[in-house]
Amino acid sequence: MWRASCVRCCVPAARVLDHRLAFAGTQAACSSRLLPEHEYQVRLGAAIRHLRATLPQFMQRGLVDRDEAPSAGADTLAPYLGQSALISRARLAAIYHKEIYFRFRPGEAEQHFAPAFSLRGRRMYRMSAQALRYSLHALFVDTDVRIEHMTLLPDRASVVADAAPGKPVPGDELLTRIRFRGTSRMSGALQDFTLLFRYRFDRNSGMVCEHHVDQMMPVPGRRVWQSLANVRSRLA
Repeated sequence: MWRASCVRCCVPAARVLDHRLAFAGTQAACSSRLLPEHEYQVRLGAAIRHLRATLPQFMQRGLVDRDEAPSAGADTLAPYLGQSALISRARLAAIYHKEIYFRFRPGEAEQHFAPAFSLRGRRMYRMSAQALRYSLHALFVDTDVRIEHMTLLPDRASVVADAAPGKPVPGDELLTRIRFRGTSRMSGALQDFTLLFRYRFDRNSGMVCEHHVDQMMPVPGRRVWQSLANVRSRLA
């Protein structure tokens, strides 16, 4: 069993995020295509809460793209706030942008067999997550995924007013430290990996539009790298 201290840093991150959302400004967006600031903040908060809730369940459920939680109090609040003040569930259902960009480049590993690849599009992104999950189940038993830390980095400098219609406008970043544990099926040894994810959110929709895997420690052995390379080849 893990000690409770492994996830202690998640709570402050959540409180900081909720505080930021509660007191977010309502300044006008830079472009008519961009969401109003208050609506973007609501969607951003929903997407981050979704990631925080579903990433630890990756080995059991895979990549969860839709918020399956009930819309708490939406019908009750509607008569008081008005329908225009509520973000419709349908518009918040999709968490990942249809043009999401994924890049796997965990540092500058010197091994020639260390894979680095990228892909674009929600369909390919979901397929790659499914293939990765199956590969990890083939390599490990008694797996566990934990979120150790989340840090939101606001980024308004990257907002572009003349972005092409339908194309994401990357804005705020969410740095997420993930810990994966599993017992190797081959050796029976417990293996422990820490990964650094970097998510970016589309200023037009509040969806995740970029996902970068920037670090993976320790560097896995050849068998794990080969499994990841197989994921890439299946999607080619």
